[in-house]
Amino acid sequence: MHSSQFKSRSLTQRLAIALAAGGLLFLLCLCLIFWLGWQGLHSQTQDRLQQAVQKLDLVFDHAHQVAIAVEPLLTDSCGEQELRLRKIVASTPDVRSVSIEHNGTMLCSSVYGHREQLVNMQPYAEGQLSLQANNLLSPDQSVLIYRRNVGEYSVLVGINGHDLSYVLGLLGGIRLQVGGLTLDAEERIRKAGGWVEGQRLSVASTRYAYRVNDIINAAIFRTYMLEHALLEGTLALVLSVFFGVACFRRTKSGLHHELNRALDAGEFVAYLQPMMNREGTQVTGCEVLVRWMHPELGLIRPDRFIPLAEDSGLIVPMTRELMRQVREAMGPRAAALPPHFHFSFNIAASHCHDLSLIEDCRSFLAAFSANPVNLVLELTERELIVPDETTIQLFDELDRMGVSVAIDDFGTGHSSLVYLQQFKVDFLKIDQSFVARIGSDALSRHIVDNVVDLASRLDLSLVAEGVETPEQAEYLMARGVDFQQGYLYGCPVPLADFWLEAKLP
Repeated sequence: MHSSQFKSRSLTQRLAIALAAGGLLFLLCLCLIFWLGWQGLHSQTQDRLQQAVQKLDLVFDHAHQVAIAVEPLLTDSCGEQELRLRKIVASTPDVRSVSIEHNGTMLCSSVYGHREQLVNMQPYAEGQLSLQANNLLSPDQSVLIYRRNVGEYSVLVGINGHDLSYVLGLLGGIRLQVGGLTLDAEERIRKAGGWVEGQRLSVASTRYAYRVNDIINAAIFRTYMLEHALLEGTLALVLSVFFGVACFRRTKSGLHHELNRALDAGEFVAYLQPMMNREGTQVTGCEVLVRWMHPELGLIRPDRFIPLAEDSGLIVPMTRELMRQVREAMGPRAAALPPHFHFSFNIAASHCHDLSLIEDCRSFLAAFSANPVNLVLELTERELIVPDETTIQLFDELDRMGVSVAIDDFGTGHSSLVYLQQFKVDFLKIDQSFVARIGSDALSRHIVDNVVDLASRLDLSLVAEGVETPEQAEYLMARGVDFQQGYLYGCPVPLADFWLEAKLP
């Protein structure tokens, strides 16, 4: 598997994990919101039904009070009863009429007075309530009759269906059920069971023979959720996004752990790229680069993992490991190296947080005591090195040890000029992007010429990176560039192959 796949796979995995985590949380939040919404709607509906029972019980309490008030009049003549009946009805809320019935015959009514007539004895729920679309007293309106039996007599109290429907309408689409009939908020009487699909909720009165019903279905639930759960859904989405971002960042720490594992396993190996003299005839040094020999992904280039190593601080032990590998492989053969051979290592801002780099450099130089070499530290552009007290002490001590400092990729960023002002610099490395356009881009040639002029004025040595054609090499040679590096002279190779590839004795 190519190294380019590492970065894309790592990023893809992190994105997949983040999306899956955020999506799962959002799904769980939605499930919780829907469950709470359903419970809330259920509870709200139950509360409305309880309120309906309380209000309707109060209406039937008035009817019950009328029936009790009429009991003493049962044996009186209708002439004596009629006025009393009308007064009782007029002084009692919610009651439309009251009648006295004896053995199926109406004897007296608050509406018609004395009028002996057979009463339509429709079934009464538990002998107490009867819901009727019309009756003798209210032929064009629905009515609910409350019946109270007293021996051979019955007191029939009429309650206007319109008033009951009004109460039901105040509390939503609730239906009043008496026996096998129901009354809705539009004063329609239907057979019980004629409902639209949904979950039916019902609360029965404990004092009177009726119950109130309602339903919950998808349409009602959708409306309820839009009214009550829109904010919660938005918060769930925001929370899920933040959680996904947190997971994305957290998985980055997982990659840091993978780098740490690889460092412990010795999977980071040194590759050396030769650096030629001005004429391009002799190898005078090399730049030490790092490659990751991943057990599954194979060889991984540094641009795929170096930024992560710098973010995690693992770049410091990684550089220390490269120095160890180079000094152990090349130190024993130091005498065979050309005089003042250059070894260049890249360092980042993390190396400047403490003074451990001094000891690393001292150990490296000590390995070449038989033929002293030039150790060069290249300052990279990825993260600005701040010249604080520790950094100043670090570079002063490195200078006393004879360690040289180079500015890598000179001319590509603001940091290059800042480093020139803040640190004692020995080398400038012309970025390969300028070298690559020599012969094809006038602006790049001018930049190279200006860098050469600047180095000459500041008495700094020059290294050109990315030299790939004889034309580029001749141009740089003509302008006095001290060292050249690029695929024209050799690509980075493992330590074991460098001696042969560089044609060293």
